[in-house]
Amino acid sequence: MRRVLLLVFIIGFVASVAAPNVGAYTIQQIADDGVDYSYENSGTYLGTVISENDSIDVVEQVLEQLGFSVNLTGYAKYDVEENETFGDIYVTIADEGKSGTWRTYPVLGDAPDDAILVSYYVVKGSNDFALYDQYPDSAYGTWNMERVRTNSDNTPSISHFSGYLTEQLPPLETIPEPGTLILVGSGLACLGFFGMKRHGRSQ
Repeated sequence: MRRVLLLVFIIGFVASVAAPNVGAYTIQQIADDGVDYSYENSGTYLGTVISENDSIDVVEQVLEQLGFSVNLTGYAKYDVEENETFGDIYVTIADEGKSGTWRTYPVLGDAPDDAILVSYYVVKGSNDFALYDQYPDSAYGTWNMERVRTNSDNTPSISHFSGYLTEQLPPLETIPEPGTLILVGSGLACLGFFGMKRHGRSQ
């Protein structure tokens, strides 16, 4: 009986240490605010992440939580309040900071052949950010703040825009989770150990 309890404890401990941090972020589906902005959002709305920054690590984990298997390889950010660009992203502002355009090349017009393509983008205002899947990947698009809210349920002006580059990976279900592999391996090892002991006793 002690051995069985010890086995259960070991398996539970290994699984808890190795299991991914599922559900770590609060992601809400927020309806649009009904305002007719100058620019629509390009891409597909995935959700609004509550009270988080939009660092590349956080966005990658949010995408994984939503069921996307991606490797974000870089990003570019335009900070509206500081009027600064980090990386190759150029943003225009309309509707008092609530809509506009974005592109990854400096000169207006057709995108050059070597323009960087964005796979996902974020519009952030107040404490939250809305995440969009820009499919197919594109060097330009449009944005608005219709899916972001302040604490008083108003639509904020944008604080910054971030575009993310990605390397596609196989679907999640084809990638064994480390926790699962360790759990199965530990279980097989324990079964083998007990089987050997039982076999030894029967001789």
